[in-house]
Amino acid sequence: MGMVHNTKLVQYTFLLSVALAICEEALAQHRLSIALSHTLVPTAVNSAGNRSWFTLPSWGIDYDYELAENWGVGLHTDWVVQDFKYESNEITRDRTKPLTSTIVVSRKLNEHLTLLGGGGAEFAKAEETLAVIRLGIDYSLPLANNWECAFNIMFDYKPNAYNAIPMGVGLAKKF
Repeated sequence: MGMVHNTKLVQYTFLLSVALAICEEALAQHRLSIALSHTLVPTAVNSAGNRSWFTLPSWGIDYDYELAENWGVGLHTDWVVQDFKYESNEITRDRTKPLTSTIVVSRKLNEHLTLLGGGGAEFAKAEETLAVIRLGIDYSLPLANNWECAFNIMFDYKPNAYNAIPMGVGLAKKF
């Protein structure tokens, strides 16, 4: 009876240590980043009423969760901190500090380079909500204590509106 009890205790201890190792590994599957960005809008309209490329200041805040070794899912949010006008179908429209929020799937190609794609919406204070399809690249350089320096460039396709190219440099923490 004592031998069976000891064997079960060893089995439970082993299973508990495996579960703890999995949980500890799972804790390092999160990544939170903040980026100082600029968003290029190729169909912006300047103060003279002419179509022009604009570079608008923006912030990016991203959360990613690693599902498997090279696959992840995330919530990526960009906020353009300046109002602007754009042209679509020969009509000039306003955008008031738009906030873009997308759900993305990511594929890590190597230690530094990640491709991502997904969709979501862009919200602005008084204007219509726009659908967004996003494709992008993220390049990260590891720093000490699970910190990373991240560089990214995205392409946001907004059907029947305007397209945008957000690009930024940020700091990310894996936990």
